[in-house]
Amino acid sequence: MVEAVPFGTAADILIKLGSSTFRELGLVYGVNKEMKKLENTLSTIKAVLLDAEEKQEKSHLVQDWIRKLSEVVYEADDLLDAFETKARQHENHQVREFFSKTLAFRYKMGRKLRETRERLDEIAGDISKFNFRDRSLTISDIGIEMNNKREETHSFMVESAVIGRKREKEEMVKFLIFPPSTQENVSVTAIVGIGGLGKTTLAKMLYNDDRVVNYFEIKMWVWAYGSFDLYSVAEKILRSIATNELEDSEFYYQRIVLQKQFLMEELQILLRKKLDGKRYLLVLDDVWNVKRESWLQLNDLLKGGAKGSKIVVTTRSTKVTALMDVDSPFVLQDLSEEESWTLFKQLAFKDGREEEHPELVPIGRRIVKKCRGVPLAIRTLGSMMRYKPNEREWISIQNTEIWELPKEENDVLKILKLSYDHMPIYLKQCFSYCALFPKGNEVEKKMLVELWIAQGYIHLPGKERNLEEIGDLYFKELIERSLFQEVKKDANGNVISCHMHDLIHDLSRAVAGSECSICSVDVGDISERVHHVSFSCYLPSSWEVPIALLKAKKTRTFILPLQDQAYRISSHNTIISNLRRLRVLDLHNLRIDELSNSIGKLTHLRYLDLSGNVSMTALPASISNLQNLQTLKLNRCYRLEQLPRDIGKMISLRHLEITGCRKLNHMPPGLGKLVSLQTLPLFILGRKALFSGVSGGIDELSGLNCLKGVLHVAHLEHVDNVTIDSRSSNLSSKQYLESLKLIWSRDDDSESNEDHMVLEGLQPHQNLKVLHIAGYCGVQFPNWLMNNAASSLPSLVELTIEGCLRCQHLPPLDQLPSLKFLKLYSLSCLEHINNSYSSPSCSLVGGGREPLFFPSLKELTLYDLPLLKEWQTCSDQDGTTTMPKQQQLSFPSLTKLTIVDAPNLMSMPMLPLVEELLMDTVSEKLLQSMLMTAASESQTSSSSLARLKFLIIKSCNDLVSFPEDRINNLTSLELLKIIDCGNFTSLPHNLHCEYVLSN
Repeated sequence: MVEAVPFGTAADILIKLGSSTFRELGLVYGVNKEMKKLENTLSTIKAVLLDAEEKQEKSHLVQDWIRKLSEVVYEADDLLDAFETKARQHENHQVREFFSKTLAFRYKMGRKLRETRERLDEIAGDISKFNFRDRSLTISDIGIEMNNKREETHSFMVESAVIGRKREKEEMVKFLIFPPSTQENVSVTAIVGIGGLGKTTLAKMLYNDDRVVNYFEIKMWVWAYGSFDLYSVAEKILRSIATNELEDSEFYYQRIVLQKQFLMEELQILLRKKLDGKRYLLVLDDVWNVKRESWLQLNDLLKGGAKGSKIVVTTRSTKVTALMDVDSPFVLQDLSEEESWTLFKQLAFKDGREEEHPELVPIGRRIVKKCRGVPLAIRTLGSMMRYKPNEREWISIQNTEIWELPKEENDVLKILKLSYDHMPIYLKQCFSYCALFPKGNEVEKKMLVELWIAQGYIHLPGKERNLEEIGDLYFKELIERSLFQEVKKDANGNVISCHMHDLIHDLSRAVAGSECSICSVDVGDISERVHHVSFSCYLPSSWEVPIALLKAKKTRTFILPLQDQAYRISSHNTIISNLRRLRVLDLHNLRIDELSNSIGKLTHLRYLDLSGNVSMTALPASISNLQNLQTLKLNRCYRLEQLPRDIGKMISLRHLEITGCRKLNHMPPGLGKLVSLQTLPLFILGRKALFSGVSGGIDELSGLNCLKGVLHVAHLEHVDNVTIDSRSSNLSSKQYLESLKLIWSRDDDSESNEDHMVLEGLQPHQNLKVLHIAGYCGVQFPNWLMNNAASSLPSLVELTIEGCLRCQHLPPLDQLPSLKFLKLYSLSCLEHINNSYSSPSCSLVGGGREPLFFPSLKELTLYDLPLLKEWQTCSDQDGTTTMPKQQQLSFPSLTKLTIVDAPNLMSMPMLPLVEELLMDTVSEKLLQSMLMTAASESQTSSSSLARLKFLIIKSCNDLVSFPEDRINNLTSLELLKIIDCGNFTSLPHNLHCEYVLSN
């Protein structure tokens, strides 16, 4: 096994030694000469690390050299980390006898530095013996280059662009949807081939084909890697069904929501209930080991499907197909030479334009030929070659001796290793660290970046970006190199997670060597030299920390990627007491009642996850000693009542996750000292009378200008000095916040002038995208909303105003240029919604007189507005309504409108693009007026309701019927639902759309 080279850790040490902090420490303690010698020796070694990594595959002596080097590098890192922690304690006056112990500390530190440097000197002395070449690493080797080229996006990452396999797909589709030739209701087939050929890709093409989707009543996708036992496969099948039937899935509710552990008999009953008599498609992806008995038992459960049901298995093994009685498995062949080249050039050349690099084409074709038609190898190498723009580098890849190997599956992995060998230094440890996540596990980007930072793998080449932004770029580059796949994105297009192909996962484990260990419950043998440990399963209640793990004193990572079930583990304190070099500790979902006070002794700790420990009411005071802690996760700690009182000492904290901590009722003073804090989803203002002296005010937010993402500020009724405190939150300087929720929680709805002054001082930054105001008891909104909304919030995409029970006037929201989603809930005093058309500053359409009316609004929700009478779409200078102008004004982008519990609303502006309309508990007059407007106009693309596809009317008791001309004039209508309208009697004749009537 190769040894992992500690590129990132060595770079981190050199950055520390070169920093002003360590130069100053060296002078204070008289160890600056020793630190300089250590820096010089490590710089000499670092220069040959690339060459040593390449040569270790042919030399066990070089492997042993790297192993010894890694041990000393990690010890040096721990030593300097402890040194820096002492310095922080000194700065914060936490060590009272610091100066009295200076001599002793100087001697101890000097001795340890000298011993470490001497061991490194000995290792450096062997450089000449191995003839290592100097390949000095520049700053771009240890940190991502900050230029425009690195920012480019690449079209080849579009996952729908699959090269080849069209013939294979058509053959398989015919098998799936054509009448079966056997008497059996359920047929089984298999896609067989070596790893990386595209078996899963072909299966997904089939699974999502429109003909297949329409043919089968139920589709299920199960990743079957690992042990193929009846219970786990049956559970995964039900989980797949539940994913598509969330509203009425008994399994989803009991297993996922209640975390119920089913008996096998219960699973059988649920499975038969879902599948019997229905034509289904089941894909069992990546099947490796099958016991004949387990398969026969599962097959018995699946036989109840309707005729034409199909099971598709993907596997590398023909032995598996024999055990599963597959008569004629579909053996997947290599891509043709031309298909291989088409795939390669799309990845290797920008936009696939090979003509711009004619000198590289013949070399590229020779490289592709040697990939032997394996798509994964072609994709990975093609992505790598994109980063190598000159002919010399291409020739070097073409001439590498790895191509001389015989064609075997293991050699696909060796081809893939080329992508690692030619990876930038700054990515290598980041990639190998991914070996900790079990195969098939979805890897969350945010978490992975935080783990990289905790291990010191990410370095700042300048001040242009922070560590998280650099980590995002690292993640993006691994995607671009085709090492991550199945990328998931949020609604804004930001990557949130990914998967690794199982062969890429094998590669990460191979290059990680003994650095990383994925353990089972029983663990077995584990090297004492291991640095990173994870578990490939959840830990049951009976789990005890294995002796082998306790002996691995150098462990830096302990994570539980699959601990999705909460079991009480009593041995967590054993881990805390014995593994003192941990940088990452994951104890989520272990039902911890009380965390050991020993946690404060883990001074190296950067990442601590305590999420899901629902019984934990408090954290030990010693946790405030963790001055290096960067990430503290407390999500779903439902009974946690308070955060550490001395939280201000945790000066390295960057992410404090407390979503779902329902019992928290105040924030500790000192939180404002955490100026590096980026994640703080919730800030709670405590009642002064109850938490005097232990509760921080809203001014704690003042200096937290690095906050990103979401911030909820709760219990704003507890702001004390309203004229000063709210402004001291300094929200207008928080340019990285995307979402802000401002919440008042009074027991009554009495008018409060203080609320108006508080909200006036809470003006957010112009970059804000989402704003939610709830429980505000002012009559009118503040100046930054009433008079300057468009300029104050030019980037606002979503606005919710909820439970503002005294509110009589809304701001002029129609001029917000970016607003796409508007939700108005429970505004019991609101009678009119006014707009800004009479304002001389309002925007004009095309230079004309008509103002832009909600130019970007896509979805509008009006809920529980009992007094709302009209939407005043146009007003004169004196405020009177001029109704004829209403016909000229309409929502230019609105596609979805929901109106619920607005019984007095009589009219709405025109809705030319609305496709979905839901009206619940509204007056018949509103409905008829909207339909009348649509019917009275000539049907053009700009007519009201011209594009309406779905109309749902609910609980409209005074609705009796529709005039035929009005409903049939809605020519785009596809579905009409009338629900709980007790007096409704008849539909028009010749209704051209589908309809549903129900009570």
